[in-house]
Amino acid sequence: GVVGWVYVSYAGAVGFATAADAVAFHGPFALALWSLVRAVATHPGPVPEEWHSFDPSIVPLHVKRGGRELKSSGKVRYCRRCQCYKPDRAHHDSSSDQCVLRMDHHCPWINNTVGHRNQKYFLLFVGYMTFCSVYIFGTSIPASVRVLQYLLYPMGPPSLPRILWAVNWLLADTVAGLFSVTLSMFLYFHVCLAAQNMTTIEFMEKKDKLKTVDQVHLYDLGVKENLIAVFGRQWYLWWLPVYTTPGDGVHFPNILDVD
Repeated sequence: GVVGWVYVSYAGAVGFATAADAVAFHGPFALALWSLVRAVATHPGPVPEEWHSFDPSIVPLHVKRGGRELKSSGKVRYCRRCQCYKPDRAHHDSSSDQCVLRMDHHCPWINNTVGHRNQKYFLLFVGYMTFCSVYIFGTSIPASVRVLQYLLYPMGPPSLPRILWAVNWLLADTVAGLFSVTLSMFLYFHVCLAAQNMTTIEFMEKKDKLKTVDQVHLYDLGVKENLIAVFGRQWYLWWLPVYTTPGDGVHFPNILDVD
């Protein structure tokens, strides 16, 4: 695809001068591919079977267990499509036609929905791809300048193959630059959400409903605890696409439970 074309063009125009250069790029690139596979292959989080037979009359028990998201009538939320009651932060995903725990959004890039079980892999994939895009674009600037000089001030008669090669490289480098900007903004947005313990759905549709009287997000326990809610407490495993996300995706600590 596009990523392969940019990579081949970069390898032909700039390449990796030293082993350190090759490791600096291919290490994060391998982690990006590993994260992508995990994000695609991991189910975002099915609603537990017991919620299909949940007794809606036991609302006090739901609240006692930490449940906070009730309908305006005081009843537990119910999905007619899945015919089950929905835990806090769970939503129906129309793409897969099922409810997903702590659903964030459906991502066409990974052809999967981002939820409780694969959000970490998604964030790692975006993060490592952002690094790779910035690396390619940043280290290729001198080569792009030389290519432009060749096109604008050719030395000797023009050569069609070399002109086509030069145009191809400039297009590939432009795409790498666009990827760098777009992915950086995308990564910044999702890291900010993770740092607030907020999903995209909550940001777009439910932000006001999840505020307390003090105008604080209900699940915002501070940046450190919020990131731990996604990446786990073992910080040295944050960077690897292995499952470290704590919790069951059904019950979530919130500021009303913290003394």
